[in-house]
Amino acid sequence: MGAIYDRNTVLTIFSRSEQKPQKFDLGGCCDMIGPSLIWAGDLDRDGKLDFLLDATTHYNVSEPTLFLSSPAQAGEIVRPVATIHFVGC
Repeated sequence: MGAIYDRNTVLTIFSRSEQKPQKFDLGGCCDMIGPSLIWAGDLDRDGKLDFLLDATTHYNVSEPTLFLSSPAQAGEIVRPVATIHFVGC
């Protein structure tokens, strides 16, 4: 499984077990910063990768988003289940 994002701030997730990649639109692109991976592992213990991604689009904002594999629907690899939005000074 791998993940990349492009200039349009679209997260694309690939999995060996799924035939098609899954895409997430993370919003308008970035003001000097883009999304970054904070953590990856098997949080829900289903044997598949889960991850915490900071989906920020601005240098003064942090938006950690938790993606889990267990609530994913047919054709999905993961599903975003929680987000919190922090703004600096």
